[in-house]
Amino acid sequence: MERKRYDMELELVDVNDWIEALRMRLGYTDYEHSEGDTVFERKGWELRAEAAHTPWWVIDEGVVGVQFSDVDFSALGSESFTPASTTKTQALFVSEHIHGDVLHYEFGGRIERTDISEDKEQRDYDELAISLAAGATWHIDEANSLSLVLQRSQRNPTSTELYAEGPHFATSQYEFGDADLKQETAYGVDLTYRTTQENWQAEVSLFYTYFDDYIFSEELGFETDANGIIEGELGFGVDPEDSNKDVEKLHTYQFDAIDAQFYGIEAQLDYTLIESESNRVLLSLMGDWVHATNEDTGDDLARMPPMRIGSRLSWATGNWDSGVELRYAFEQDNTGPEETSTDDYLKLNLDVNYRLDLGDAITAVLFARAENLLDEEIRHHTSFVKEEAALPGRNFTIGARLEF
Repeated sequence: MERKRYDMELELVDVNDWIEALRMRLGYTDYEHSEGDTVFERKGWELRAEAAHTPWWVIDEGVVGVQFSDVDFSALGSESFTPASTTKTQALFVSEHIHGDVLHYEFGGRIERTDISEDKEQRDYDELAISLAAGATWHIDEANSLSLVLQRSQRNPTSTELYAEGPHFATSQYEFGDADLKQETAYGVDLTYRTTQENWQAEVSLFYTYFDDYIFSEELGFETDANGIIEGELGFGVDPEDSNKDVEKLHTYQFDAIDAQFYGIEAQLDYTLIESESNRVLLSLMGDWVHATNEDTGDDLARMPPMRIGSRLSWATGNWDSGVELRYAFEQDNTGPEETSTDDYLKLNLDVNYRLDLGDAITAVLFARAENLLDEEIRHHTSFVKEEAALPGRNFTIGARLEF
């Protein structure tokens, strides 16, 4: 893998009576990696500019901005499962806030045009996505608040979801795109309660999202080889000349759009055990759970993460900070069609960092990490290759980085 990225940023403050700050960021990325004899390349630029404005009418603060990008993608070789394409986007966005003594309001929106042109068959996708969101925060008292956010968001499909057709050995897939895919539209509600006390703070969030035309990769239930020769009841027939060859079989996946619903909960508690001028010891507890179903069939959706709980004990003193983290993932047996369940696991990690101020806003960081100290067999349910590739066992990393 090789990546080159160049960024330029500009910020102007107190521009005039209307604009408090003007920010612009221009970036160019040249990315390349190889899988076997196939070379994947992604080159493109992105421009984002935004203006933070002064109070206006009932609005206390806000941001208005634009974003543009132009990206070329290509894959050359036997694993070129997606044709070369160019993706261009243009977007206008706004985010506004109204501060009240008890209630705080915020609302925003984004209009984005996406144009995806592929080279092989000269197909083109060109649609406008509109997303809106509004929220209110009730400050019950100085220590407690309750927030409600309503949103309606749209997402345009990617070039892979539209035009893929070929073997992808890195994920053991033969992928089929769908050039007729439409926009994915989500309607969501989030409810969050926060409390901040003298030695601890906590946050609990409930969320629900309903999707029209949720885009996902569905396993078709049969296998193919790298040449697209399909085996199974739904296949296109087996080539007699190739049927006896010892070739790697790939699971077949088709990008599809369905109606779906997601709901779940996230929670975190941070408790300060020790705090002084030179030391701080913090205990954190966290957990999350999500459930998702295909509303067209009633089946569970594939590759959904299991319920997880965990804790972290961190210590900071002087230039040193360190922590030990223990996370438990439950068994995931809410599986989609053609999907197997995933066992539970317990993961123990340890990290130590030393920060050294070199002056002129330059900091050197020396770090060491130990992961999966219990040497558990860990398979992520969200992975396409969880059956073939577990995560690393007990492993250690040492390194350094320079921040400026």
